[in-house]
Amino acid sequence: MSNSNTIKEKKNEEKFKVVAEIGTIVHPDGRRFQVTVLGHTLKGRAATSQESLYALTVRSATLLGQLGLDLLTEQGLLEKLPKGFWYNSFEAGNHHRVPRLHTYLSGGDGLSLGRFGYEWDNYGQLVCFVEVK
Repeated sequence: MSNSNTIKEKKNEEKFKVVAEIGTIVHPDGRRFQVTVLGHTLKGRAATSQESLYALTVRSATLLGQLGLDLLTEQGLLEKLPKGFWYNSFEAGNHHRVPRLHTYLSGGDGLSLGRFGYEWDNYGQLVCFVEVK
């Protein structure tokens, strides 16, 4: 890897700071994933879908999409997510819509689909699922 690529990767990693360490979820096939939440803004602007995917790739994340959000809920980790944000969970092979979970300051949560290819807003966070080996 050239030095310029290393610098580019380091700068990208700095843009997506870890906001919260959520814990570990267990996939139905038995694999375990460490869940972290990354900030989704870059120097005062929202990150693009491509920048988000790159940030997940350099962290060796698995793109679990809706299943990852469902597992967070089913396994009781939802309350560990900071309230008042939208949590985007990219899905392997799906580059049209992005599952997202809303956590409201007043309590409760909801699901929706974001659009791939648009910048994400300042209330968005990026969910990162890294397999524990």
